[in-house]
Amino acid sequence: MPIKSYLTYPEPGKLSEAAAELATIPGCEVYPSTTHDVLILVTDTPDDAEEAALEAKLSQVAGIHCLALVSGAEPDLIQIESAAEVRP
Repeated sequence: MPIKSYLTYPEPGKLSEAAAELATIPGCEVYPSTTHDVLILVTDTPDDAEEAALEAKLSQVAGIHCLALVSGAEPDLIQIESAAEVRP
């Protein structure tokens, strides 16, 4: 389950169009910035093959100038310690 977040920089005047198109892609959640002309894009895919397909779709979205990966994680690979195991 790759989960990634991106800063999405639209071409000038294309913020709304880029947001609308991204919102139609399964596995994508789009959050507009309240202070800048950027979009925060969070993606969640079931496996690496779907992630590759999603990345191909993202590269074809009209109106995007730059898509910058901010964070990526695979929850299955992250070990979370229980509260009982955490020591000061």
